[in-house]
Amino acid sequence: MNKTVEHEIKRPMSHSEMECYLFNLIEKVKYFNPDEIVGINRGGMSYGTWIAHILDLPLGMYIRKGNRLMLTNESSKRLMLIDDNIISGETFTEVKNYFDTTVYIWMFGVLFSDSIETPEVFKQQIISGTDLNYFATTVPGFYRNFVPYERARDKNESI
Repeated sequence: MNKTVEHEIKRPMSHSEMECYLFNLIEKVKYFNPDEIVGINRGGMSYGTWIAHILDLPLGMYIRKGNRLMLTNESSKRLMLIDDNIISGETFTEVKNYFDTTVYIWMFGVLFSDSIETPEVFKQQIISGTDLNYFATTVPGFYRNFVPYERARDKNESI
């Protein structure tokens, strides 16, 4: 689905909004009391990194392709899985199917869910920094300034 075509983009997400949503998510993550933050590759890695640093927790990574989980602390039992957003629930479903077969106690968190597209059944199973009623785009250049892969993709380069 291409939301930029099918839904009107009302406005970009400002830096201050993104920070607000991130800290909303962090407050909810604290109640889960995780041993480790796990960024869902790719979109969840940046927010996962920030959350891990702010909460002074180790940062792991989950790569969907091949279901590869890499933890920093092998004794971690409570994992807070972080992704950037949830729209259709496809990533959440794949991740849930994997983690339901493990011994970990886990929770899935996103910076924002999508009030237009995200089914309510998925919203009830996650924590979210906010539920947006518009398609959020970042301020032009904000995300691309921090992620070399995105900059390279924009310029048809490799990194």
